[in-house]
Amino acid sequence: MLCQGDTGDWTGTFWGHKGAVWDTTVNKDATKAGTAAADFTAKVWDAVSGDELMTLAHKYIAKTGFYTG
Repeated sequence: MLCQGDTGDWTGTFWGHKGAVWDTTVNKDATKAGTAAADFTAKVWDAVSGDELMTLAHKYIAKTGFYTG
């Protein structure tokens, strides 16, 4: 679930992770989002449409440190 940072209002939901999401970030123009999760993946999303663009598999839980350029 993606919420507006200053108001807490719900803005959308990204479906795809099978575990808790530990971290998320959005690029400067809010067109891409990155998530890191307990399901051993990090994902890149189209922040406008909600479409998953890429999944990066890891050997361990992905907790933080995502850059969307």
